[in-house]
Amino acid sequence: ESAAIFTAKRTKGCNLIYGDVPEQNIKEEIKKHDAQLWDTLQPQQMSMNEFDDFNRAHTFIQIDDQSGKQYVINAENGERCYLDSRVGVRELLRLNEENGIISPDIKRILYDDREKYMLKVMVKAPKSKKMLAIVGMAHLDGIAKYWKSEEFWNDTEFWTAPYPEMDKWEVKRFYALLNNWFDDTFDRLPELKWKWLKQGGDKD
Repeated sequence: ESAAIFTAKRTKGCNLIYGDVPEQNIKEEIKKHDAQLWDTLQPQQMSMNEFDDFNRAHTFIQIDDQSGKQYVINAENGERCYLDSRVGVRELLRLNEENGIISPDIKRILYDDREKYMLKVMVKAPKSKKMLAIVGMAHLDGIAKYWKSEEFWNDTEFWTAPYPEMDKWEVKRFYALLNNWFDDTFDRLPELKWKWLKQGGDKD
């Protein structure tokens, strides 16, 4: 979300649309399928971004001593897959699934359902000459898969079903907090701006 807000704020004539399942709805779904994970999330009011960090910390991630970058080992060829690349994120998700760290229900909630929803928001967004969608690398493969799926486009139940919308006041509060953080941080430390913008920009 922070990357989208930062980009939209600095792009003339750009309208920002929140295109993800509301966080509270995601947590409610998790509560139904994984009581242990819910207990981890709820007491600390952990956000979904923080959950990603928590999940990674308990899996297969290692740190390169020289570069400080995080990576996982490809089980088939033994190569390092760095997590600032799409290949690395893809391998981490595969390891989590294969080793039962993420159950099929939790994968559906955190990835599949959200990727379908992201596409639905893009399709139903107000018409414009150009659209820029900013998503996490972990969602790129899923979005590409559903984009090419005839079954997905013909799923009338999905396309006609109403989806819960995020509380507009919560969205405004969140945007305001992030905007203030960006303005303050990049005014004080302008050298961080371009380094931050380049994060995650791989071509795999």
